[in-house]
Amino acid sequence: MGANAEVSVARRVVGDLLRIHRVRLDLTQKEAGERLHVSESCLGSYERAERIPPTEFLRHADEGLDARGAFLACVEMMEGEKYPPKFLGWVQVMPTRRHTHAGLNGPMQLMVTEEGQSLVYVDAQGSVTLISEPLQVTDLFDLFGILRAQALNPWESADLIERKAAQL
Repeated sequence: MGANAEVSVARRVVGDLLRIHRVRLDLTQKEAGERLHVSESCLGSYERAERIPPTEFLRHADEGLDARGAFLACVEMMEGEKYPPKFLGWVQVMPTRRHTHAGLNGPMQLMVTEEGQSLVYVDAQGSVTLISEPLQVTDLFDLFGILRAQALNPWESADLIERKAAQL
């Protein structure tokens, strides 16, 4: 995480809880990740509060780490973390100078149902698929994170859009 990145207390608490319950069961991050259907690096990023764990993951973690409701109690708190107010309404632009990027396989839509299930709708090369398998969904959420990292940040995107609009 960058030096300027602000990590909320809520994410730190959830990350600490993940680590505490994992260690209590004497599991490595890899072992716990396998149990919870996420990669070792994904679990590590949740523990370090670098990523916001989705509701479905918190539900699996509560059961898989025998947390007795600790993670279920965090669901609402994490839902509030998903869309920080400073990013609402912003778009990100992929610069044309990037010849390859994580979104070349086609568009995808990430979604979470009211029940907290994460899904991905993929429209790739003429084939439309709704993906619900947790490991595949996690991989695609990770891919989306890579895509966002490759794009211009929201402020650079807004500046580019304003400059292009002024040229019209």
